[in-house]
Amino acid sequence: MSEKDRRNDNRIKHVVVPCSGAPDVGEISDRAARQLAQEGEARLACLAAIVARLRWVRDALRQADSVLVIDGCGEDCARKALEAEGIANIRHVRVTDLDMEEGHSPATPIRVSRVVAAGRSELDRGP
Repeated sequence: MSEKDRRNDNRIKHVVVPCSGAPDVGEISDRAARQLAQEGEARLACLAAIVARLRWVRDALRQADSVLVIDGCGEDCARKALEAEGIANIRHVRVTDLDMEEGHSPATPIRVSRVVAAGRSELDRGP
């Protein structure tokens, strides 16, 4: 989410936050989130900005209709970080729940597409 977006859009419908972790499944989460943002499905937010406790990022997440968190593995670092900041409107996708194994799942377009589809499905769910 850029500063320009922050200034020009007081209400954001969907935000996506990837874990972007070091393993291959973290790369998949990052690529899927970026694709969802590029396609206009959601605004991309930076997990580092959330962990750094930047107030404007936290406020934007709280005001969004939903926040899609894409975690790579079962540690759920991104979801836990958002919950620690009081973000309650979370939708969650875990890459390893989609038949991908950490350390054995290179970030191929097919794998990224599978996560994008799961993310869309979460965003399309009702409140």
